[in-house]
Amino acid sequence: MRRKRCLLLTLMLVLVVIQASTAAATAKKTVSMLEWNVAANRDWQKAVIQRFMAENPDVEVEIVGLGGIGPGEKVQILMASGVPLDIGYYDAPIIVDWAKQNLLVDLTPYVARENELFSDWLPSSLDLFRVGNGLYGLPADLQLQGTYYNVDAYLRAGIHLPDENLSWDDVFTNARKLLIKNPDGTIKQYGYKLPTGRNWLPMIWAWGGDFLDNYNETTKFTGRDSRVAEALEYMANLVRLGLVPDKEAQRTNAIKSFTGQESVTLLTNTIVISTFTKDIKDFVWDVAPVPKGPAGRIPYINAIGMYILSTSKDVDLAWKLLKYFCSPEIMQTKIEQLGLVPPGSRMMQMWARQITVPEHRQYVFVDADKAKAPFSILNEFYGPINTEAWAAIWGEKPVWTALEQMEEQVNQAIKEYLEAQKM
Repeated sequence: MRRKRCLLLTLMLVLVVIQASTAAATAKKTVSMLEWNVAANRDWQKAVIQRFMAENPDVEVEIVGLGGIGPGEKVQILMASGVPLDIGYYDAPIIVDWAKQNLLVDLTPYVARENELFSDWLPSSLDLFRVGNGLYGLPADLQLQGTYYNVDAYLRAGIHLPDENLSWDDVFTNARKLLIKNPDGTIKQYGYKLPTGRNWLPMIWAWGGDFLDNYNETTKFTGRDSRVAEALEYMANLVRLGLVPDKEAQRTNAIKSFTGQESVTLLTNTIVISTFTKDIKDFVWDVAPVPKGPAGRIPYINAIGMYILSTSKDVDLAWKLLKYFCSPEIMQTKIEQLGLVPPGSRMMQMWARQITVPEHRQYVFVDADKAKAPFSILNEFYGPINTEAWAAIWGEKPVWTALEQMEEQVNQAIKEYLEAQKM
């Protein structure tokens, strides 16, 4: 009888333990985060989340899969269907646009409380995600601009290797010296390739010009200006003199053109370092700062931003996870596993010590504190800027004609955008 009582008591204790464990499991707080869209980043993200949950056993982090579509489209579908999501990521223009629609949490008070963590983050990297006095995203990592060049080609041509004094005049002179023709007159090697994407805008800034009054909160076009015209004339002269690939040859992928030694100087950003390190075996390459112009040197900066949706059911918990991804310990793992440049200046120096090439990688930090972020420009505004500017560069229309038509189109796009914002 006594034995039966002991067994019954033991069974009851087991049930109590099971119920307590179940209650503890169900009491876990949950937070969701959008899956990264690049395989290597995705693996890193999963490892970081496992580490976070091990350190915070009362929290369950759900990774929301993309389902074969882009991160922007996925979030829009989730919002439309009422499916909750706490943390996402995307390009700066979309984050800024969503912030204006009150879809995102203002991170300003959270960042202010973590001064030690964010005190050395480049202000230019945070400006990517500002609207008014609000901050609506944090850079996941940085893309810093530099002048990448073929060291062997420069040495063969007897040219001084580019350094912090590199100017756009030097680029023009070097393009002449580095140009090599085949016996039939075709070009074997170009000394320079005009920047693609939005990489060419620092050439405008180097002359002291710009196209818009503010990238994140645009109200007017400012590009009908002699400084902008001079910068465009500079590029058009490179084309007229045959010192850079023509319009057809320009279609060749810039990275492929450089690794294939068709062009031996390229203005691009740190994203290419891992590709160049892996793919370039036949020549030595290095990097110099963005060239200086009449108004000095202003490189560009870009970053994917991480944000918290305003529909988050637990913003404080979402911030805890987002802050964890920004911590030095986790940024260190990003350097080691992905080779990406972190946002803080102390971590940037760690990145420079961690990687082995290019030799002068510190040059990508030159004037980074002055950097602008052209990727914040909405496509509605950038489209006519890009189309008209390149029409002038290729000699298809006079520079001032292009600027006049650009002004008309961009101001109309701005007007329509601002009217839509009021609705």
